[in-house]
Amino acid sequence: GGNAAYGLNLGGNGGAGGKAGLFIGTGGAGGTASTGGVAGIGGPGGVGNLFYNIIGIGADGGAGGDAFGATNIGGQGGQGGWGNGQFFSIGGNGGAGGNALTFNGTGGPGGFGGDGGGIFGIGGAGGNGGGALMGGRGGVGGIGGIGGLFGIGGAGGNGFGAPDLAFGGNGGQGGYGGYFFGFGGAGGNGGIGNTPGIGAPGGFGGYLIGGPIGKRGITPA
Repeated sequence: GGNAAYGLNLGGNGGAGGKAGLFIGTGGAGGTASTGGVAGIGGPGGVGNLFYNIIGIGADGGAGGDAFGATNIGGQGGQGGWGNGQFFSIGGNGGAGGNALTFNGTGGPGGFGGDGGGIFGIGGAGGNGGGALMGGRGGVGGIGGIGGLFGIGGAGGNGFGAPDLAFGGNGGQGGYGGYFFGFGGAGGNGGIGNTPGIGAPGGFGGYLIGGPIGKRGITPA
């Protein structure tokens, strides 16, 4: 669990451990709260080796965001990906929750880690949630891509930090890792500005070819 510094604070709870399986992910650490903030909860660990799987490895949940200053809320850590492929599959780690600073800020939640599928599939890591200032809300971290047969899923994009009374853009989802060492492209990061731009999703990782990287989010005028 996280720490509660000074008075009237709530430290973040530690994330739950992964469910039954041969190899399970650990829960993410809770965030730290200070001067009246509420820290983010750590993300739960992923699940490994379900049913017919052989050596499926669940990934770790992301850490909860810190809340510094009054009435702040730290972002929740993302869930670790599951190792649910047929053979040697590894989930991607969950993204960290965003930190909330000054006051009335809400950190964005971290993205979920991608699942490892197929054979030797590795899920992409979830993106980190955006930080927040003075009433802003950080963007959501993108979800990591799923790893295919010998494929590696792309990482989710990071949510953008939000300034005063603004909403940060969400990160894009990582691309799917395709067959035979295909690498999924990373999701784009969230856009800048007072309205939430959305990061573009990462591209599919095809046969022996890496997928394109998603573009940064476009902020509406």
